Amino acid sequence: MPKPAYDERIQWSPHHHARPVRDIRFGAIHTQEGPGTAASLANYLCNPSSQVSYHYTVDNDRNVVAVVDTDDASWSVGNANGRVVNVCFAGSFVRWSKQEWLDRMGNAIEIAAYLQVLDARKYGFDPVVRGWDELRSKRNGLTDHRGINMAVLGGPGHTDVGDNFPWDVYAGHVDRFVREGTDVVPAGPDPALPTVIEQCRAANDWLGAKVSDGREVTTPDGAGRFAQYEHGWVYWSPTVDEGRAAYAIPFGPIGDAFAATGYEAGRLGYPRGPKLDLLPFTRSTGRPVAGGVVQAFQHGTVYDRAEEPTTVNAYIVQGTIREKYASLDYERGELGWPLSDEMDWAEGKWQRFEHGVVYWTAATNSAIAFVGETGKVRPISPPRAPVAPAPAPPAPAGYVPSDDERQLTPRDNKWVGGISHFATPGDASTRGRNMGVSGEPADNPRDPFYCAMRWGYVGLAQHRTGTPGWVGPVDRTDITPAEKMRLKTVLASKRVKVTGGGRSVVLRPADWGPAPTKRVVDVSPTVLAGLGLDTDDEVTVEWVAPTTPLGFL
Repeated sequence: MPKPAYDERIQWSPHHHARPVRDIRFGAIHTQEGPGTAASLANYLCNPSSQVSYHYTVDNDRNVVAVVDTDDASWSVGNANGRVVNVCFAGSFVRWSKQEWLDRMGNAIEIAAYLQVLDARKYGFDPVVRGWDELRSKRNGLTDHRGINMAVLGGPGHTDVGDNFPWDVYAGHVDRFVREGTDVVPAGPDPALPTVIEQCRAANDWLGAKVSDGREVTTPDGAGRFAQYEHGWVYWSPTVDEGRAAYAIPFGPIGDAFAATGYEAGRLGYPRGPKLDLLPFTRSTGRPVAGGVVQAFQHGTVYDRAEEPTTVNAYIVQGTIREKYASLDYERGELGWPLSDEMDWAEGKWQRFEHGVVYWTAATNSAIAFVGETGKVRPISPPRAPVAPAPAPPAPAGYVPSDDERQLTPRDNKWVGGISHFATPGDASTRGRNMGVSGEPADNPRDPFYCAMRWGYVGLAQHRTGTPGWVGPVDRTDITPAEKMRLKTVLASKRVKVTGGGRSVVLRPADWGPAPTKRVVDVSPTVLAGLGLDTDDEVTVEWVAPTTPLGFL
């Protein structure tokens, strides 16, 4: 699909919510009903008090600002927010005549059509402009705010984009982008057809003149193509977007990171998206988030944070650390921007961010984030010079607990309590041969190296309020027996080390149940005797790797 030229930036609005992507069935266009540009409208939509948003703002100077991720719902069309991708023409009015639309917003109309066709293909709705009757008959497709109100929601409301909008021109652009999506080739000698690389260059004037020989150069793997320009490269691969797109990589920090890791044959691979210019903004919590440039590759993402006068380095986030970073909303979230590449520590890798660190443990292939524990430390290096890794903050001693283990950790992090044991079948605490909800025989367990952690009520469940994760107590009526058993299943693979009396033992936590007046770890008589302790003697407890053998150390 030949992409129209435009400059795209990102400025995330706090006004959005999650939605099932399978529900996205429509694309809608909107007017601003006021003067402005794509950037000024985005600034308003990012104001915590505005309470409105769109997925994109676009203006006639070929500027696009992505304001809400299209996977999420923008706050644009009331009860239909969960089903619509929304584009707003910045500086537009319902009162315009058709000629005013063409004169003042002709470029933006073409760009909006392109964006809507892209998202229609992404989410599986029809890239077709629909009339109200078609929408009322449950057809999906493209319309405007009034069409959503009248035909989808079934009532009057906003009237944009108005009676004089040039629907014939807009629909013509839509049809052209749909039709021409297959009329391009990735490479070849036919001068009548632009290659995907040449289309990418046409849409990115900042690249400058071409300096490489020929139309394109074959990459060493024999599969991809690239061309070099004054200010960057454009790469194409059949393994990215099924060969339908090529992406430009700018010279500078991002290009340096790409080159330093071995170009497309290195650990980043081919680019799988354009460079994104992220604008600074302020989160709803009041914390400012810096702007910068980000580009995604097949095997990692490169981050070049603005306002870093002490370094020109861009940093790579990849693998399991990237998955953890993504779960915390990337640079928009609690960690902020990366301030280093991955560095080694005793049990894996770690990486520094503005507001914390992320550790990856090789033994469990899991990553865990520590937010707000290290302060803001900027690595300093001369321009273009190799950067010696900054000293790591003190790593957690020994085993790094996983996320679910940290959620089970007492909130005050005090792992000190008493010890007791399951006694005889006549003991009221073990009547029925059960210990709590664990189902383990108390008087004759299959193995002696188990314990019940009486350190607080928790359960692994989707709480009735909609809050996911560890909730409790486990014997509340809104936690089902099946949900209790999910906790038991999780605990089966965990290991804890109990230390007391000058000796330690590794146990399997079979239950994490109600806390008595003081914290107690219930163990078998064998373990109590082996530690040489009596009931209520003090012990400490800590997580150890799940691969640690059960038994005395």
